[in-house]
Amino acid sequence: MRRVRFRVVLPLAMGGVNAALMVWDLHNQRVIQRMGMAWDTGPPVWPYQAAWTVLLALNAPVHALCLPAFAVFGLRTATERYPFLFLAAILWWWWLGCRVDSGLLPAWTHRHRRWTSAALLVSALALTCIGARLVLDAASWWVRYGDGPSVPVALILLRSLGPALWCFAIAAVPLVAASRVR
Repeated sequence: MRRVRFRVVLPLAMGGVNAALMVWDLHNQRVIQRMGMAWDTGPPVWPYQAAWTVLLALNAPVHALCLPAFAVFGLRTATERYPFLFLAAILWWWWLGCRVDSGLLPAWTHRHRRWTSAALLVSALALTCIGARLVLDAASWWVRYGDGPSVPVALILLRSLGPALWCFAIAAVPLVAASRVR
């Protein structure tokens, strides 16, 4: 029986999903430009902001890592950012697939065990605090504006909850690594 190679499957699958979302968002941008000032409060969340919201939720770490490059190269619009973001997302999913294929956290030895464990625990705590803050912001928004389950409400909550879930998932890595330092 052949073993699934996540280093191949994840970039291919997520690359296809990201490409579809980017094409959908670029189409939506053209529709929004043609509408002009027809919406007094901006374009509706569904369907015109859905693609970007889902793309951000799926690739929050990639987007956060790319923000400095966007600033340095002066990439301001989605059309300018998407090629860079697409390549970075493919690399992220390939790297994540490699980590899954080889074991997420191999045990490693370090000379300064206490300092290494403390640094890993602090980074896990920081990421958990960021994730918790995002969840609290989403809950606060829900209490104020949530009018029941609907697609636009879910998409607006996804703007905060997607990155929050990534924070919690990534925070688990240094937490487990801290327990494996020898």
